Amino acid sequence: GKYLFNLPGIVSKEFDIKEGSSLKFNGDIMESTLNIEAVHNVKTSLATLAPADSTAISSRRTVECQLKIGGKLRNPEVSFGINVPVLEPNTKILVDAALSTNDKIQKQFVALLLFGTFLPEEGSGVVNGTNMIISNVGEIVSSQLNNILQKLNIPLDFGLGYQQDNVGTNIFDVAVSTQLFNNRVV
Repeated sequence: GKYLFNLPGIVSKEFDIKEGSSLKFNGDIMESTLNIEAVHNVKTSLATLAPADSTAISSRRTVECQLKIGGKLRNPEVSFGINVPVLEPNTKILVDAALSTNDKIQKQFVALLLFGTFLPEEGSGVVNGTNMIISNVGEIVSSQLNNILQKLNIPLDFGLGYQQDNVGTNIFDVAVSTQLFNNRVV
């Protein structure tokens, strides 16, 4: 099924409910037991989470925003998760370190839903006023453009990125991709 995650006036995203999720009724409706897992996919760059990894900078990945709802309907327990499937070991270590606490996961979960991109950590070296603004604007613009293309059923994916390396060199990324032959060719 589907679950509409909605914060009125802020964000509205559709999540796919995973198979095996359940809602068990037993007497009082407010005492129903929830066991729901849902996923919303976002395609974005991992450059802000893994700035030292050149493969993370040059490509956009599918990121799973996971929502888990458990407990009783009267007082549900909600938790968030972020999963990036199929990562190289070095990139996985960097991503896991950037998502090591519940606070970091919640912050990045909200950023992915609102902006379609990760937010850099303040001590990461990626953050320096102008660089962060330009990088995030590029991600937001490409996310909005991709949303429009998806609604028009145009199978293209655009990516725009900006980053400055340690020696001050400006790196601009422009990516265009599509999937052909039942996702066999990207």
